[in-house]
Amino acid sequence: MMFRYRNSTRVAFLFSSFLLISTLSQAIARDGGPGDRHPGRADHGDPHHRTKVEPISMQGCGISQSIPTTPDGTSPHWANGELKIGDPAQIYQYKGSGVVRLDAATTTSNVFEFSSADPFVFSTKEGDLACQYGRADLDAKEPGIVTLYPAHCGDNPNLVYAVFVAEFNPVIEECTGRFASVTAGSFVITATTEPFDITHPFHVPYRWSGSGNLEFNGKQCESDDNSVPWCTKGVGVYQAATGHYYGTGTGTPLGDHKLYGQVITYQTNDHPLTFAFYSVTPQKTIAANGDEIDFSSYGTVVVSPAPGKAGYFVAKWTGNFFVVGGTGRFKDARPAEYPLTVVAINEPYQLTDPSWKFSWTLTGRIVLNPNP
Repeated sequence: MMFRYRNSTRVAFLFSSFLLISTLSQAIARDGGPGDRHPGRADHGDPHHRTKVEPISMQGCGISQSIPTTPDGTSPHWANGELKIGDPAQIYQYKGSGVVRLDAATTTSNVFEFSSADPFVFSTKEGDLACQYGRADLDAKEPGIVTLYPAHCGDNPNLVYAVFVAEFNPVIEECTGRFASVTAGSFVITATTEPFDITHPFHVPYRWSGSGNLEFNGKQCESDDNSVPWCTKGVGVYQAATGHYYGTGTGTPLGDHKLYGQVITYQTNDHPLTFAFYSVTPQKTIAANGDEIDFSSYGTVVVSPAPGKAGYFVAKWTGNFFVVGGTGRFKDARPAEYPLTVVAINEPYQLTDPSWKFSWTLTGRIVLNPNP
């Protein structure tokens, strides 16, 4: 396919030098089914392990911190929307996060392969559906493909948009709640970005949708049988310019601990002082004995004027935390049926202050020994 720009030489150079990922929107959707049974989850003829195939469809919108521009380059991305499962369909509202990776160029100059560096987790109040995508080295039938197209809007010849297509396959051991009984299946998602400058591919919005089938084993989920309560609280400091934060806390089952992480925020359409936040990298939480537990997070920040203090503001952060790793006694930890709930409140601050102090609580349940 030929692209004709007023500055075609410059764009061709940018295509090749930045190695931007892209994918054909005409890729054919492929449905998973009983033939895609996951190792270790076959029914072996046991009538108590009968499986049921359910249709799944999804739609939503999100933002990618950047579009990777070099081989093995990665970027976190987030989305929210709805999943529909079954016929008649049950609807699940989700928010989720994952990490995209640029894998390789193809023989077409504007087309590249991509995959998930970390699973994308569709988090719902009924449970988590964790999926790898584009992982032909695992369950996907072929790599994810991303294609770059000229945007043809405005006078900026560097404006482009990207279309990503990939097969999503469940990560069985990381699915919880409603999705803990998933045994196999797949669905294909097409994501289309908003136009962005190829020389500055940061904070790129996108919309996506897809469909396929999931297989469930039909057993009643015993989602929280191995879970333990989590109840911690503490104080910290947030650096407004970078999104880095750090703090200390105490509570069960961690004891005294320290933590650090980084989030990004962006304004929502709900209100000019309402923002969404997502973790850029997992929060590291380290106990006094060195044991570590890591969390990903997302949620909402509501900013309001501080009562009786002109020019000062307060902010309340609320959201969900999900276990994504750990060491020591948290080595095998994973999320329980429902995510942990975080509430953090900043002390009064001025917008010009480089650091904002906050207090926080984190409560819920986690699974310490998923395979006792």
